[in-house]
Amino acid sequence: MKWYYNDGSSQQGPFDEAQFNALIKGGLIKADTYVWKEGSESWVLANVSDFATYFAPQPPPFRPNPVVAQTPPFSSPPATVPPNNNALIYPSTPPRSVGWMTFWGAVWPGLGPLICGQTTKGVVCMIAACLLNILTAETISFGTISLLMMILGGFDAYKVAAKLARGEPVGQWDFFPH
Repeated sequence: MKWYYNDGSSQQGPFDEAQFNALIKGGLIKADTYVWKEGSESWVLANVSDFATYFAPQPPPFRPNPVVAQTPPFSSPPATVPPNNNALIYPSTPPRSVGWMTFWGAVWPGLGPLICGQTTKGVVCMIAACLLNILTAETISFGTISLLMMILGGFDAYKVAAKLARGEPVGQWDFFPH
């Protein structure tokens, strides 16, 4: 099933259901966005389409009454819930420029992913790039290490930005995503 949406000035699509979900979660498609799927007679608002549940009102965040709730209801999370070690980064509106992210990733490895939302990975890569250049400055040609890091940093930033530009989320620690 292929889906389309109208961004206010033109029709966008086609998108498969997973891509369309990512666009909604990323905030590109809102409740008042017109959508259409193959086989439909007319365009409808997203909040009355097959994706209406994404736009239903959400309950307010749970805040326990400090007088009543002195201890948590359980001592640790259930063993079946995996830790969220790779939080997803969703596409921004408008999407980041793939060319600029490649440029910034090459200028300073880690800067492209940092701008794209991979904050922890970007900061760690930036610090690692500085340390690696300092530690290898006297033993290996400084220019060779810098050039290699610029190429890898630019390519990683390109892959991250390209995946986000396609409307697909990336993990916080994804390197060279497909």
